[in-house]
Amino acid sequence: MGRSNDELDELLDELDPEDNTVKKLRKLVEKRGQRIAELEEENTKLSKVSRSSTVAEVLKSKGVNEKVAALVPADVDATPEAITQWLTDYADVFGIKQNAPAGEQEREATGGSEVDPEVEAALQSINSTVATSQTPGKEADILARLNDPNLTFEELQTLMAQNGGTPLS
Repeated sequence: MGRSNDELDELLDELDPEDNTVKKLRKLVEKRGQRIAELEEENTKLSKVSRSSTVAEVLKSKGVNEKVAALVPADVDATPEAITQWLTDYADVFGIKQNAPAGEQEREATGGSEVDPEVEAALQSINSTVATSQTPGKEADILARLNDPNLTFEELQTLMAQNGGTPLS
């Protein structure tokens, strides 16, 4: 088993307390310990960046909004296979159809579409007009048919009969 730093200090003191070599070794051990701590911290940061990048790339390739990357748990490996499996397991949460092509998945997950923005604006305008417009009432329909210059006598009699009137003779 390894010895603790205190035990190593005592052993080094026993050798020769006045020896500069021991002091140099202690300083070297301390510097190496600091360097190891720095490297571990840097490794942790780089691992997080690498994971974030990998997760974002996989989600983008699957047509899913990259904001979903923030929701991928830390216990999911940062491999494309593991991320894909997690995404498959939770597809219903993000509104992704399992058998849909990637483009459809993206539209559903992001709420976006591939329609030209001008066309989409025109469609929204039409939908708004249709939703707020009123259908002509029965009276307006009858009046429009009566004002038709091509209305025949037979059509007039049928119209009157359908609406409770008495036919003309």
